[in-house]
Amino acid sequence: HLLSRPVERKRRPFRAREEERRREDPLDLMNFEEQVHSQQGEDGIIAELAHRLGIENGRFVEIGIETGRECNTRLLHERGWTGTWIEGHPAKAGAARERYADDRLEVVSSFVTTANINELVPEAAGPPDLFSLDIDGNDYWVLQELAVRPKILVLEYNGIHLPGVEWVMPYKEDHWWRGGNSFGASLCSYDKLCREMGYTLVGCESAGANAFYVRDDVLAPHRDKFSHLEGGPEHHYVSPKHSRYFFGHWPGWLAPMRRMGRRVVGRRRDPSS
Repeated sequence: HLLSRPVERKRRPFRAREEERRREDPLDLMNFEEQVHSQQGEDGIIAELAHRLGIENGRFVEIGIETGRECNTRLLHERGWTGTWIEGHPAKAGAARERYADDRLEVVSSFVTTANINELVPEAAGPPDLFSLDIDGNDYWVLQELAVRPKILVLEYNGIHLPGVEWVMPYKEDHWWRGGNSFGASLCSYDKLCREMGYTLVGCESAGANAFYVRDDVLAPHRDKFSHLEGGPEHHYVSPKHSRYFFGHWPGWLAPMRRMGRRVVGRRRDPSS
């Protein structure tokens, strides 16, 4: 399609590099992707990380699960992990609680801010084995305030900002994402923060949405199971593939038109909608 050609030209060198990494590096996390309940291949990567680090029947906290039908930790719960889901939309949190909550899974309805993150994820409970954060906005600032230090971090990064670019969305207490590319932080900015917090970037998934970090003391005895641990964003960055027609998400002003599908693009609906 004519609309997608400029984006494909921009993506081409990134795709070639990403495919080469998967082909040449058997330890690259993209080789372990599997989609069961996650949006992309996060289910498989998380399972592989738990395997490499020797974590069995652990504990998770995931923030931003919507109804729970599609999230990063539903499969962990099904495999015996315990945890907490936190969702800012009351109706969606209620739907998740009704369908999935049990004696191993607590569902909390709360809009997460820098002021309440440490009440929702208290230090007294100890660090979870895995912490997944996807609130489409103030993610960086919430992570910066987090007092506990989980073993694994799963962070949604803003891939339109290339390696070497530091960018963070200004904090806005009541931010709701309504489409567009003003959300979160660049992978470079996350990496700088996470290194200060004592974490190492171990990979990204192939859709260019989530980055995976492991706490340094947890990683230390398992470093031989990973590759390019010093590579940082320059090596591990994966370009965004949210839309066929844009490098990143659809612009916010076009978001209502996404739902028009065929009438907007002249063919079948964009898979990102």
